[in-house]
Amino acid sequence: MTNQPFMAAVHYTPACQKRHGWQEIDWAVVREHFGQLAELGVRRVVLRPPWGQLQPRAPRIDRISMANLERCLDVAQSAKLTAMISLLGVTAWGAFTLPEWHNSPDVIGWLQGRTTQPIASQGAPVMIDGRWERLHIADPFSTEAYQQAHQLLIQTVMGYFASHSAVSHWILAEGWSNIAPTTAVIAHAWMHKLVTHARAVAPRATLVGMVDGPVLLGQHGISLALLAENFDALVVDSALPSLGQRMKRRLSAPALFLHNVVAGLTHRPVYPWLAPTLLSTTVSNWQQIAWQQQILDIPALSDEDDGKYHEAVLAQLHQAGAPGVIMPMPFAMPHGNTDISLPWLRHAQSLIDARGNLTGGGQALQQMLQKSPMIVPCRYAIDRERYDYHPVQELQRLWQE
Repeated sequence: MTNQPFMAAVHYTPACQKRHGWQEIDWAVVREHFGQLAELGVRRVVLRPPWGQLQPRAPRIDRISMANLERCLDVAQSAKLTAMISLLGVTAWGAFTLPEWHNSPDVIGWLQGRTTQPIASQGAPVMIDGRWERLHIADPFSTEAYQQAHQLLIQTVMGYFASHSAVSHWILAEGWSNIAPTTAVIAHAWMHKLVTHARAVAPRATLVGMVDGPVLLGQHGISLALLAENFDALVVDSALPSLGQRMKRRLSAPALFLHNVVAGLTHRPVYPWLAPTLLSTTVSNWQQIAWQQQILDIPALSDEDDGKYHEAVLAQLHQAGAPGVIMPMPFAMPHGNTDISLPWLRHAQSLIDARGNLTGGGQALQQMLQKSPMIVPCRYAIDRERYDYHPVQELQRLWQE
């Protein structure tokens, strides 16, 4: 990845006229947004059409969502932006999100005739097509009926858009390490089948896997080694998992630390996905939010301090050899709307405010991108056997060092 520029991507939900952003889209606002992102220096957007809208029934892919995704890619291309498309993602803004057919009485009956796996209620309620419901699910990693539906989504969407010149990466199965426990053997078979199918329909696609708390702590069959084996690049959720002891609240430390750990263990390009900061007139005020199934201490920053935070974290990640970063949201609400109603999202710091002006974070990002810095090649040496033997203890040791 030498002689390539440092890349900044932003998670983008199309501006909507009604509640479902991917069903009723205000294309004039989308064109305006993509133009603003291009002026800012951003060259990539992360598009995550809600799974329940893209695949409303197990054997059917929604033509309206497909058409809107294609138009979104066309608009991005005209603004000289590329896109990372996320498929089969089951987390968004700190909550599980599953299609209704994964969790309805009808699908329970459908599965009972096709699987020997028990169907039981697991854990806390999840977001099912915009509603909080209990999770009733068979084993999603080994149930054939689910796997057939997942392969249909990959075959249809990746097969159709693989040749679109605006598509740069595909993020697959974001957040699955949170959904249900499974063994390493089952996880390996599931991921091998998923990735093999994706590469069959899109041979030249760049596939990206997601690293989050359960993966880092070795609490799931999906491991860092498994992700590195199957994916070309990795995204790491920069929300530091609970390690029992968190010595210092240095704002830039988690993103930098997790990038270095994952890069050192996997030897893959690692893109940190920055956790949000909150806009407040009170400096040094810490709040707790739910983010990717974790309760995190998030600083409520003034606009000036938010700019300092972004300036520090971007510079440190560039020097550490990160090929780029992914930002949670570029625009102030409601244009960055989401189907999930979380009050703190309404106050989340953005890069561009409702009047179209750059925030402190936006200014820091623009200054960084205007310098057009090249990726700094770095190699990190971390004892893989020591980490695999006791990941929690090793993360604690590395964090304190």
